[in-house]
Amino acid sequence: MAFSSFRGMQSTGVPQPIFHLDAGNTNSVSSGSSTTWANIITAPADGSAQTDYDADRTSSSVPSYQSPGATAYFGNTTSAGNFNITPNTTFLNSLHKNNALFTLVFLYFIGNVPGETQYLIGNMGTAGSTTGLRFSVSPSSTLTLEVYNSGASALSISSIGAISVNEISLLAVSVDEANGKVSFFATNATDGNLSVAFTGQPYASPSSSDATYSTTIMAAGNAESKIPDHVSNSHRMYQAMVFNQFLSQSQLSNIFNSQRSRYGV
Repeated sequence: MAFSSFRGMQSTGVPQPIFHLDAGNTNSVSSGSSTTWANIITAPADGSAQTDYDADRTSSSVPSYQSPGATAYFGNTTSAGNFNITPNTTFLNSLHKNNALFTLVFLYFIGNVPGETQYLIGNMGTAGSTTGLRFSVSPSSTLTLEVYNSGASALSISSIGAISVNEISLLAVSVDEANGKVSFFATNATDGNLSVAFTGQPYASPSSSDATYSTTIMAAGNAESKIPDHVSNSHRMYQAMVFNQFLSQSQLSNIFNSQRSRYGV
């Protein structure tokens, strides 16, 4: 079934994401040599075409595709690599602007690799006078969301530190910019549910211009495709989802619980 993974979430009250990339779904990754990580949502709520959210792989072997089957993932590579969604849709170009409303969700294995910042998604790169957003895991397993306007910070928040490594976690951040709300959420078998919510955090002087780069999974932006910007070594990316809603902690927990048995956690 094309939507087996999503339908399992929907049955627990989770709305449909704008896009959903699932390494263990053959409708998302047809084979290990596929250069496309395909969106499995046929009718994105923003009116875009399904294929507008397909992510193009750097090559047929990078990032490395591992463990074909329901538990497949991307990662385990020491070569530069990521997935680009090109060009940005109007929705992806709205994430760093006034009235942004979204939730970024990843099923991800944080490997114990000191010194590496792992960018889960981004469209602003890592240097220069750029505009856009990036969401990352720090070397100390802290989640960080950054929003920039021509090199100036519009928002930078780090939260939920010391997430357990060497196991599959759900990592998420929800933003309701108009109401100044930012909420971080992480969950796994060891830590249970970890969450921190902020209020009074609207973007400071956000840009009205589009993001500098196309949106990239496993990197901070498509111009940045080298260590430490990609998912490398023992880190693993299983699924990536982006919603055009502010998801509650219970909804995010439901996503993890609907998927954990598939991965044996």
